[in-house]
Amino acid sequence: MPPAWAACIHESGHAVAALALGQQIVAIWVDGEEGECRLRYRRGQHTATDHAIICLAGTVSEWRLEHPGETPSPDLMRENLHIDDVRDAAERLGTDDPAALLEVWLEAEALLSIHWDVVMSIADSLRWHGSLSGGEAEMHWRGAQRAA
Repeated sequence: MPPAWAACIHESGHAVAALALGQQIVAIWVDGEEGECRLRYRRGQHTATDHAIICLAGTVSEWRLEHPGETPSPDLMRENLHIDDVRDAAERLGTDDPAALLEVWLEAEALLSIHWDVVMSIADSLRWHGSLSGGEAEMHWRGAQRAA
């Protein structure tokens, strides 16, 4: 049974944000039956904001599909959306201030908008294969860069 589409979109968002910010993907996997999903990447040079963007990118990707053109309020984002991702982003930023989190959310949203074709391409591969190596994820990334 292929993994759930939302989980594929979610992990793909994390992966694309990491790639766009110059990080190297090790592997991505999604298990739809267990609800388990994970992205592993090698953290190179990056700012706290970059890492917070990567943390929020999965949730932003799902939100984009479920609520096209809408931006969540800071309180809604903190209280209701993939709390682990939001908590991780707040930890990286050193604050749980809703305005600061919303600012990073908007940065992640802008980054993913530019690379939405790669988010969908990686998510589609995850849906059918359940996992991708870092090399496979980077092939999706490079293919999109050549097409642009």
